[in-house]
Amino acid sequence: MTHLFVHSSPVFFLFLLMRVDCEHEILMVLDEVGPKGMPLRRIALNVFNMRNSLFEPLSKEKMYDEVAHYLHRESTLSGSPVKRMDKRGWYRINPRSAKVRQMHLEFKSEDAD
Repeated sequence: MTHLFVHSSPVFFLFLLMRVDCEHEILMVLDEVGPKGMPLRRIALNVFNMRNSLFEPLSKEKMYDEVAHYLHRESTLSGSPVKRMDKRGWYRINPRSAKVRQMHLEFKSEDAD
């Protein structure tokens, strides 16, 4: 028998929103860098700088953990928007990913408007 545990706390929903937002920002950073890639620490620092504000301060360590978890998880999946590079701890965007192509199409349609 499988039990489904549903979180109803606002903190959990905020956590989910943060993860989704971080994904978009990670992909933006990697897309801007291009095929040469970037080390995990610099990706995390860029995302931290994009997300941190006076009204919603974040911890660098927590942001690093979130980015590291996302990159590790996604880089092991086939068709992922993120690829692990030969250098340890370096990642780049996967231009063949459907998610990346969709992101480029959305960006182009926003520019056209």
